[in-house]
Amino acid sequence: MLDSLCFIKESLDSSLAHAIKSRGGVTQICRRVAGASHDFAIRVELEIEGDRIEYEFEIGVEGRGGFVVKQESLTSRAASYRVVQGHVVRALSGSAPPAAPDRLYLAIVAGLPELRGVHEQLVSMGFYNLNPEKMKQPQINDAGQLLHRDGRNIASVFAGLARDRPPTLDRIVRYLGAIIPNVTAVTHASLGAWETLELWQKIEGVEDPLRFYLASTSDGTLRALGALVAVAQRSDTGAPMSLVGVEEPETTLHPVGVGALMKAFREAAAHTQIIITSHSPDLVDRIVDDDRLLVAQSIQGLTFVGVVDRASRDAIETRLYTPGDLLRMDQLCVDRDDLARQQSLTVLGGYRG
Repeated sequence: MLDSLCFIKESLDSSLAHAIKSRGGVTQICRRVAGASHDFAIRVELEIEGDRIEYEFEIGVEGRGGFVVKQESLTSRAASYRVVQGHVVRALSGSAPPAAPDRLYLAIVAGLPELRGVHEQLVSMGFYNLNPEKMKQPQINDAGQLLHRDGRNIASVFAGLARDRPPTLDRIVRYLGAIIPNVTAVTHASLGAWETLELWQKIEGVEDPLRFYLASTSDGTLRALGALVAVAQRSDTGAPMSLVGVEEPETTLHPVGVGALMKAFREAAAHTQIIITSHSPDLVDRIVDDDRLLVAQSIQGLTFVGVVDRASRDAIETRLYTPGDLLRMDQLCVDRDDLARQQSLTVLGGYRG
């Protein structure tokens, strides 16, 4: 699910060709099951200032590893268009530019006032699968505006927060101290042309805090720090990120630390939509509202994502089981009515990816 949203961001922010190539080519993206099509489609709905926007596109395989935008459409209160095989069949206005068969039309018309907000919302999403080994390595200084997907430029981003948003940095350090006992500070460290971070930790019996470069820091600590920075940062326009997705931020963390991490996520969710993927019963049990819990389930070789089914909700509401208990028993299931609703949605004239 997260990678489909990331695919939209990369296609609009960089290029469709880059997004496809980075995933091994279009044939690697298409579904590999009986009766599968050589196409794939993505459909999203978003809301901006009360305006409900529907955006969808279908990509098809062409030749040996080639691709084409078979169809694309956008509908909102302010604008509407439809593109088929590189031809605009429902135009925004008489001055709208022509389409291209290998580019998303939204990337072409992003500068138009009526579509600028939609484009900015989709490209200001951020997705993170933090890699502690990359984060441990000293890095060449960069602009530090946005954290890279694997977290490797965290020192540059941290330096930017220290310069531009000290209160945010203070909250990050306080939360890290709640997750990792006795952490009292995190500071930027220059190593010639390279940079890293130092964690300050108070040790019993030692007068001054000990200082550790990231290279000497545990994987769980690095994942927690990266997740805290990811949800607290702002987009390159200075506005809050429209959405932040983090893959399994609780990995190698003590269960007590998971609680503090979730508290930080809930605070950040006041200004940024946050999606977390997890297999951790401890993290799932700390989701306050059941309607914020979605289940990914494999059914006959296909993966579906939907709300929790009625039986599971009843067990949770009556306190018979917690969501984590149901996850441990493999009884946290997708609601079939929700799946039927999803499958009833028309995607690009009937195609469903």
